[in-house]
Amino acid sequence: MAFIRMPRSIHGSDRGRGLPRGGTRIWDHAHIRHHARLGEECIVGGKSLVAYGVIIGNRVKINSNVYICNAVTIEDGVMISAGTFSPTTFSPGPPLPT
Repeated sequence: MAFIRMPRSIHGSDRGRGLPRGGTRIWDHAHIRHHARLGEECIVGGKSLVAYGVIIGNRVKINSNVYICNAVTIEDGVMISAGTFSPTTFSPGPPLPT
């Protein structure tokens, strides 16, 4: 499955860089900078910015108005709430009790 990008989003691939992997969706006014890597089945919400050198794992949801700083790593299965500023690495929390 190809990635889906809304027409008013900006991605470093516009200048010949790598593309996000299959199933990833990038919404309007989201900005993905050069050398950022997105995994499979990710969602980048509108008006979010993913800075240079960020590595995003698979099945990551980044809500609207999120700023991910340079060289941050986000592991698989992480959800980042709207309006979050990320100065560091994100890891998934502990499993929920069943």
